[in-house]
Amino acid sequence: ISANEDDGTITVTASLDNSVQGGFSVDVSTIDGTATISDGDYGAVTSETLTFTGTAGETQTFSILPTTDLKVEADETLTVSQGNLSATSLSVDITDGATVTINNDDAATITIADGQGVEADGTITIVATLDNPVQGGFVINATTLDGTAVAATDFTALTDAAVATFTGTAGETQNIVLTITDDMIGEDIEAFTVTLTSVSG
Repeated sequence: ISANEDDGTITVTASLDNSVQGGFSVDVSTIDGTATISDGDYGAVTSETLTFTGTAGETQTFSILPTTDLKVEADETLTVSQGNLSATSLSVDITDGATVTINNDDAATITIADGQGVEADGTITIVATLDNPVQGGFVINATTLDGTAVAATDFTALTDAAVATFTGTAGETQNIVLTITDDMIGEDIEAFTVTLTSVSG
């Protein structure tokens, strides 16, 4: 079973293959996998009782509620187990389980602010901001593009270079430090562009 975390309730269906005289009851429970209760990924199902009348092909359903959040994370799984067969002395196999996959459907955006400085400072710092949390963090890479300021003469070029490491916290900021050249030449204010080019880690 697979569903997006923002789709709401996940319905799980238990099916009986053959008829069972007099019917029976069985409990179902969720077990953490990569999706965990402690991380707030879903609401636990603990010994929820399903009651079958015993008809061949009969189905009973129960619900698992994934937690809607803004965290960018890998798709995660949990399992469902059966136990506590009751209301019958007949042989009913309840060893089968199910895997439920909660698909991540969140996104995060990094924005970078304009920056300015004077040549004599040697560097210009611009700030990168992460809006939503990202599980495990990541590294951003950047590339510079010439403008009126030219690489090598006015600043040190970047080509898909690692410039900042985020731990993955919502609202986190990291500084990108750019090296500029004090060339002792009288000239107009100059500009160049910094573009985020890739993410790793």
